[in-house]
Amino acid sequence: MSGLDKIIARLEADCADQCDQIELLAQTDAAGILEGAAREGKAEADRIVAQARREAELIAKKAESAAAVTERRSLLEAKVALIDETVEAAVKKLRSLDAPSYFGVLEKLAEKYRTGAAGTLYLSAADLSRKPEGFMAAFPEITVSDTPGSLSDGFLLKYGDIEINCAFEALMNASRDDLKSIAAEQLFS
Repeated sequence: MSGLDKIIARLEADCADQCDQIELLAQTDAAGILEGAAREGKAEADRIVAQARREAELIAKKAESAAAVTERRSLLEAKVALIDETVEAAVKKLRSLDAPSYFGVLEKLAEKYRTGAAGTLYLSAADLSRKPEGFMAAFPEITVSDTPGSLSDGFLLKYGDIEINCAFEALMNASRDDLKSIAAEQLFS
């Protein structure tokens, strides 16, 4: 081999060595880049999973809270319905009392709502026709009118321009909150 061929062979060998070193360096850099990207990818994936878990926990807590509120609201609605039914049952019971008991209740109401001044008591047409003898005799200042009032039960007590509505429904409506408290105590204590 001639001197030129030896130089060329030497240059080719040096070039091949440098190419091998560059390729090895490139492979090492590529492996480092891939390893770093894998670490970054895993860290990002872990961060995304952790965030998704936090969001899932938050959604679950919100759902539990909403379910608890719905349950409490349903329970409250059921209790209110029971109380309303109880109040309506009480009014129904008052309406179905026999005449002596019914008019005894009316006299107790009149005693509670009378003022002591002269007044007129108006009954419903049905109650006026079944009123017992001596009804309101204990209250001589109150006259029972022979004209029926426009109500279904109870009575209207008039003192001049002032009317006291003692119809059962009116009394229940006026006392609804108190009655609901009493009924709630009895039903749910």
